[in-house]
Amino acid sequence: MLKRVLLLGLLNLGLLVISSFEATAYTYKGYNACYGCGSYLGTWTLSGGQQPGSTAFIVGLFDLQSGALVCVNPGTNQKDVRSGLGGTSTIEFFSSENELVFDRRGKFKLLQDVPSTVAEFNDFCANNPQECDGKSGQELFEETYAVTAEDCKSGGLNWTPNEYLWGNHLATGTVYRDCDPDFPPSAETCQSIDDNVTYSCTTTVTFKNYSKGPVSFKCVEQP
Repeated sequence: MLKRVLLLGLLNLGLLVISSFEATAYTYKGYNACYGCGSYLGTWTLSGGQQPGSTAFIVGLFDLQSGALVCVNPGTNQKDVRSGLGGTSTIEFFSSENELVFDRRGKFKLLQDVPSTVAEFNDFCANNPQECDGKSGQELFEETYAVTAEDCKSGGLNWTPNEYLWGNHLATGTVYRDCDPDFPPSAETCQSIDDNVTYSCTTTVTFKNYSKGPVSFKCVEQP
């Protein structure tokens, strides 16, 4: 079940200038991931391209291989962590070329910050109501991570889903170019693809230790 989370201001695709004049293809050079660095923070490194420009779109596709649901008892503020639940949705995250940051090493950096708590989804819906389509932050969180209150302790009696901890996962990056401004970037709506790559991101930190601080992943490019 595909869940699309449009979080990086592509609501005005039609206002972006679509032109390939003197455009140079982007190439992926690496990927880093961290949970607890804000929420889930993925950092793509690319080379090539040009700046400024608005001809390309970078799409991050995230498939969770393991994860844990954190539920909260509103009356006591107790937390309960349950692994092996939810996380069956694919999260798709869109960025425009204008969000790339040129670093001193001659590479481009792109940060994709994916919300993983109900509070972060509440903030997103407050700032982007049209993206939430009438859903509350709680509803969008549960839909994105394929969980419900029934997945919590005691079948949800006095417990509410609150956070989803990212475990091992795949991060796939694709750079699309010359896209139809009326639709999200995809192989069907764009004329070409600069590059496509998948990284496998793993950690040895157990979910019960996530509360001790940010969790870094080792991300290795897949053949």
